Amino acid sequence: MGRPRGSRERRALVRHLLGGLGYSATLLPWRSGGYYPAPAVYLVTVAVILILSRFTEISAVRRRMGLALSALATGLFLLSPAHSGAREMLNVAQLRDCLLTLPSDSVIGYDQPEGAIRLEQIVKFHDPAWHGTVARIGPGDP
Repeated sequence: MGRPRGSRERRALVRHLLGGLGYSATLLPWRSGGYYPAPAVYLVTVAVILILSRFTEISAVRRRMGLALSALATGLFLLSPAHSGAREMLNVAQLRDCLLTLPSDSVIGYDQPEGAIRLEQIVKFHDPAWHGTVARIGPGDP
């Protein structure tokens, strides 16, 4: 069927597999989409390739099936971030348009630190005459 590879390949396989699973485990408590799981996908994919490469003879049918499944998985991994990115951009555009309807000197509270900065930049880029502020508010802030 095939010849087993040396211990170097075995260690690489274990490192990639454990690295991918460990990285995935660190993402579990967080909502992670887009490119965040990319390192885990890479590590596990390399581990799977190393597992499959342990066999020197792969039939043409299995090779085609492997390529088809890889193409399908790649398509799914590309569609998911594209969909969530489009949805997030729609939300940002709606927030921007909402803020632009407020008086120019408004102060708006936002609960995400990076989001507050970016939202203010986006609104001011869209309308330089807008002089409001998007401030980060945290738990317990008035």
